[in-house]
Amino acid sequence: MRKVFNVGYRHGRLTLVERVTNDRRKSLWKCRCECGNEYIITETRLVRGAPKSCGCLEQENNTPRPDIWAVERRAFYGAKGRCTNKNEPNYQNYGARGIQFKFTSLAQWFTELGHRPAQGYAVDRINNDGHYEPGNVRWATPVQQRRNQRHKKLTAKDVIFIRKARSVGIFTKVLAKWFDVSAPYISQLTSQSSWWYV
Repeated sequence: MRKVFNVGYRHGRLTLVERVTNDRRKSLWKCRCECGNEYIITETRLVRGAPKSCGCLEQENNTPRPDIWAVERRAFYGAKGRCTNKNEPNYQNYGARGIQFKFTSLAQWFTELGHRPAQGYAVDRINNDGHYEPGNVRWATPVQQRRNQRHKKLTAKDVIFIRKARSVGIFTKVLAKWFDVSAPYISQLTSQSSWWYV
């Protein structure tokens, strides 16, 4: 039995408003979409069941949705890479030191950490010499992370050498790399705001 279409009939998001003049023996209907657009459709297409909207539904379905776990996913793969990938630039400070990545899945990672609380937070190990494992990771502010960094022990001889090296023009970044400390720390040593008694 053939479907009968009347004014007010709903088809997906479309509501039939009025029948318009026949064009080449095709029955045409003027429809109003839920989004407010008006649309002309043939009765044949209505019988076949398509389309369900003026085109807005397809646009909504094709709009990429934001990845609400993108930051957490990057943190997961970043931490895993630092511990397992020898080509990773920071591998020497993690995997080479024996730090292991013990999370077995993204789901376990998400369960442990949840969403990042705010921009600027990063994943931090509570025990800096411990592994990336449940109970030893948290979202931390930059200040919390700095307080939790390991510091290389310098000797008085190291400090004297650093000051002499700076006085002859060796760059701060080069010295920082040699002694495995930060460049700002080298600047503090040079200006004697740190280790002033040497």
